[in-house]
Amino acid sequence: MKRFFVGGILVCLISLGGADVYGKEMPYFREKVEIPPEIARTTTVSELQAFLQSSDEVMRIAAARRLGQLGNPEAVSLLMDRFAKEPYQAAMDSTPYVKIEIIEALGKIGGEEAKKSLLNIFNTYWKQGPKSKRYVWEDSDYASVVPATLEALYTWKDEKEIFDMFRSIYLEERKIPDWSTRQKAYELYLRAKMAKEGLVTVEQSIKYLSPMLTSRGAGQAEDWVKGKEGVKTLEALKNGAIVAILKKHAQAILPYIEEEINKVDIKNITPAANNRREAFIYIKHCIEERLKKQSEKTGVE
Repeated sequence: MKRFFVGGILVCLISLGGADVYGKEMPYFREKVEIPPEIARTTTVSELQAFLQSSDEVMRIAAARRLGQLGNPEAVSLLMDRFAKEPYQAAMDSTPYVKIEIIEALGKIGGEEAKKSLLNIFNTYWKQGPKSKRYVWEDSDYASVVPATLEALYTWKDEKEIFDMFRSIYLEERKIPDWSTRQKAYELYLRAKMAKEGLVTVEQSIKYLSPMLTSRGAGQAEDWVKGKEGVKTLEALKNGAIVAILKKHAQAILPYIEEEINKVDIKNITPAANNRREAFIYIKHCIEERLKKQSEKTGVE
């Protein structure tokens, strides 16, 4: 059997109240993979059932991915049954690859049952919270599953239930330090809002988002609610969501980012203007670093 490679988690350095900690960018952590021929040939849900129950994690990942490609609603219950059987991987050095694949498959299948299943997954995790009460990313399962589930639910962004849910999660201040979920939810809310308003080009995106950006949303003392460790302010969450959207763009957005950076008069800069400028500089750096890595990988200058 031809096995395939599953990429590891991309880890980004995040400044948290003056301390450096690691956070995971999810669900954008995997390389494209090749499904084994014996699974790629399947055309029915029943053919994939045995592969999905395999003791080999690689085969389960491939089977879930293939079910997503087939898009048959009959696969929903089978995928949820497999999800329930997957072990909870709380350790930071582990990743629930099969669960992530199942979540993405449900998003691709679509339909009411898939949506209900994803909402059930999210609500279960959201209610129980991460096992680590200090940093969310110390619980790899929670830190992987929750944002991936929200991303999958973006399939139903045009439905009022999902659109409103994204915003309500952003607004819900929690006792546990789960700011990353709230920030992800607001990112999806903004993306859905832009889609509703027909803002689809790079220029439209940055012209809509840039006036709202006041800082990176991380690293400043004012980004955190006083007396509540690990709880970000709504302003910081908003900024973090905007940064997350903009830095995912490709090279075409760089001239617009440069324009925002150059708007500031360095000689007469205010603290607020400097925070905003630093945010755009950070976005530019993230995009350039990603393009550099892509170029090195493909060998294209």
